[in-house]
Amino acid sequence: MSSDQPVITERMSVYELDNASPFALLSIAPTFVLDIEMVKRNYTLLQETLHPDRYPHQTKEAEVACLMASAINQAYAILRDPLRRAKALLSLKGCSIPGEDGQTIRDPRFMEEALTLKELLEEAQTPESCIHLIEILSQKQKQVDELFQAAFLANDLVGMSDAYIRLSFIVKTKSDARLDGVDIIRMGDYAPSA
Repeated sequence: MSSDQPVITERMSVYELDNASPFALLSIAPTFVLDIEMVKRNYTLLQETLHPDRYPHQTKEAEVACLMASAINQAYAILRDPLRRAKALLSLKGCSIPGEDGQTIRDPRFMEEALTLKELLEEAQTPESCIHLIEILSQKQKQVDELFQAAFLANDLVGMSDAYIRLSFIVKTKSDARLDGVDIIRMGDYAPSA
């Protein structure tokens, strides 16, 4: 099966749907760096295939299609979100999820950086300062994305865990920056939060 053409060749049980990886459900090779447009194409094709109008109402086929469509929706949401995607990859590798097992940041340099970023967040009082902080965090997230991808490709579970912890911190801080000062509509375009 090619990774750019999703095909469901047999009906899956509810157990199989619940336990299938989001990558398998959308016919995407497991990796952290994804072609989001390809993910969207696979999602759209599957949703068209599973649309309820294609099945007579109140039939077993309609019920299965509905269950599969729900699983596909969930898989799509996971793969679009970098933190949830990283968590899915950690699970595929049989690795416990950092933070849920008491793991914290081990790198003293990143701990210092995290404290500096928290200070910048606390000082962000204007829309411009929030935008600036989000830009800094976006650059840092790109670096951490690359770290996670490299660790995944090298089957480095410790590296993946460390990158996940960093990614969690960056994503949360980015979210806090949007909520504390302004709701960002687009970079450079803002509206005061209520």
